[in-house]
Amino acid sequence: MQIFYISKDLGFPYRTSFWELGMSLEIIRPVLVDVTVPAILLGCSAIRTYGSKFCWMVWILGLAVYTIYTFIKGEWFLFGYYLRYGLLLGFVIVFVISLRSIMDVPLCMTMSLDEIAGISFLLLFLTFTLIVLGDKRHVKMSIDATFPLREGHYYIAQGGGNAIINHHAPAEYSKYAIDILKINTYGFRAKGFYPKDLQKYFIFEELVYSTVEGTVIKVIEDHPDMTPPCLDKEHPAGNHIITRHTGSGALIFLAHLRQRSILATEGDVVKEGQAIARVGNSGLSTEPHLHIHCEEDEVGELNVYGKGIPLLFDGRFLKRNDVVKC
Repeated sequence: MQIFYISKDLGFPYRTSFWELGMSLEIIRPVLVDVTVPAILLGCSAIRTYGSKFCWMVWILGLAVYTIYTFIKGEWFLFGYYLRYGLLLGFVIVFVISLRSIMDVPLCMTMSLDEIAGISFLLLFLTFTLIVLGDKRHVKMSIDATFPLREGHYYIAQGGGNAIINHHAPAEYSKYAIDILKINTYGFRAKGFYPKDLQKYFIFEELVYSTVEGTVIKVIEDHPDMTPPCLDKEHPAGNHIITRHTGSGALIFLAHLRQRSILATEGDVVKEGQAIARVGNSGLSTEPHLHIHCEEDEVGELNVYGKGIPLLFDGRFLKRNDVVKC
């Protein structure tokens, strides 16, 4: 069960849950959904018996679609970005093992519960996969921007236009928000699985650059950087800067910045690519990262009734599991 709060300083809604023992839910969910369940499913598919070649074909097709879906939507930053390719390798191994086991079974039998289950499994995850893959339609209503970070490989932990791959999407004003982490050569975003030391996260204290030319309309920089798994529920956006885009009037919102690191003041005109802050872990932030979204609002200030606008970085509409090389 989730509870929604409204920030006193920004009108920025966030959600928490009754699972507030550290980051229990944030860790357990991806461990179960993205690693444990797929591993069990692949293992069972490798050793199970199939009544007919048709039954095997339906199930393997469903397993293939499920594997692709998990590959696309999984929160792989927790385990190392490249572990997701191990999932694909696992499917190939299961395919070969199961193929050898059906050589002597009949081609087809009457429709059984196995076939019905396999077809249902296939259709369900085919639908989810098509929803995720069809997400690029949002590009047509976007604003071109410069990527806000430099010198490294940056991983999109949340991004896209639907809730399957972006937990910001249900809120209209932040529908196209993205959360950015930095990963090393081996695909890990920190030294350790979930360290408390902020310095062990590769993105912490990275310089943040203005994504557009615009006027700074709000700066908040006095909130402390939180030690994981602690959260500042009173100020969910943490330290942040809001810029009004010169060309469109849209508002660009950068959040969870380092305490007292913002290099611009309200009223300043910043250039595209100008250094304006450093990445921190302030506010309702599970770990150091940069949150960015763009919003159009009739009243001229950021609030929960605005309309989210996609940002294109070098022509790319960024989604979960995309990597930007700078």
